[in-house]
Amino acid sequence: MNTPAHTPALAALPDKDLMALITQGNVTGSATELYRRHNRALFNFVSWSCQGRSFEAEEICQKVWLKVAHCSEYQPAASFNTYLYQIARDLLADMHSDAYDPLADAGQEPNPPDDDLTAEVEADLRINLHRVRRAFMELPILLREAAALRFFCDLSLEEIAAATGAGFDTAKSRLRSAFAYLRCNLGRV
Repeated sequence: MNTPAHTPALAALPDKDLMALITQGNVTGSATELYRRHNRALFNFVSWSCQGRSFEAEEICQKVWLKVAHCSEYQPAASFNTYLYQIARDLLADMHSDAYDPLADAGQEPNPPDDDLTAEVEADLRINLHRVRRAFMELPILLREAAALRFFCDLSLEEIAAATGAGFDTAKSRLRSAFAYLRCNLGRV
């Protein structure tokens, strides 16, 4: 008999097993554990895709987690990450059917942590953060998407290809192009 005392802790279960529990109707704990594991990376990916507009990123992430929690037919043919980012991509495509505007929110920069930084060091950090953000946002959307999945979500090339619906060679090419652009752009003074 599988009583709560004999059920392994949700934290010890792999993602696919948590999804199996969700498809069986055991949503609360399973979805909470998946959220705990993956929400930060998901939010980072979505936020970069939304060009830093956190209100849009939060809305999309909420929709992603609702879809995960209401999933009744998950098939673990690919990793959970692939499944998660496919949902996010679909929602991003629905929300932003037009091309992204790389100049939107260009003046909004994240604030560095408030610690014992001198004014000079803080100014240098702000300049560098602005340069990195601007270079990243100047990437064409498909290159930015591949780079965000790699940088912020730590997906492998295979997972990026599956999540974006592109072939392995296409995902690899997009990532190489994104890295080359960023190296070139950030190498400028």
